Amino acid sequence: MTSITTPDTDLIILQQITDDELEELCYSNRYFHNLCQNHALWRHKILTLYPDFPLKGYLLPEEWKKLYYKLKAGDWTAIVVWADYHHNVDVLQWMMTLPEYRQYLIQNIKNEYLKRIAQLKYKRQKQKVTIDLFNFIYNHRYAMKRHLFSPNMVNTIINKLDELILLEPELKDIYQSYKQSIFNPNEV
Repeated sequence: MTSITTPDTDLIILQQITDDELEELCYSNRYFHNLCQNHALWRHKILTLYPDFPLKGYLLPEEWKKLYYKLKAGDWTAIVVWADYHHNVDVLQWMMTLPEYRQYLIQNIKNEYLKRIAQLKYKRQKQKVTIDLFNFIYNHRYAMKRHLFSPNMVNTIINKLDELILLEPELKDIYQSYKQSIFNPNEV
């Protein structure tokens, strides 16, 4: 990448190098730093990871970059929160098609939260993890409402949450609020 190349050529080259090399070049000088601020670079990298990712709407280049790294890391909760914040239903719908997203949800609900709650001995710890579970499910409410899970699985989750509330009556009001917003089919 010498002075004989053009910004367009350099951008194409930046799209092909590894992320570590890219980050190093982005901070090497002002020219490359400016190239790294180009949204086309990050959109290309997203489409390289997920060719059918719905690239709609306007985002600042830095936001495309953050989204790319969230996708690369499989940080599905952060992506759902991002899509919800930007009212990007297309991304939420796209996520419903990904087996790894479904697996992520099942893994977290069953193994991460419910198993941890069962293993905890202290009431305060159980309450905190239960609220974390409510937040997790709330963040992923689109998946619940779009039937990513079977009705049987959703009922199992609701029953498990009901059981938790019987053990933690102090959380009943919070739970009812979450339950209505998570499982109310009229809200997206």
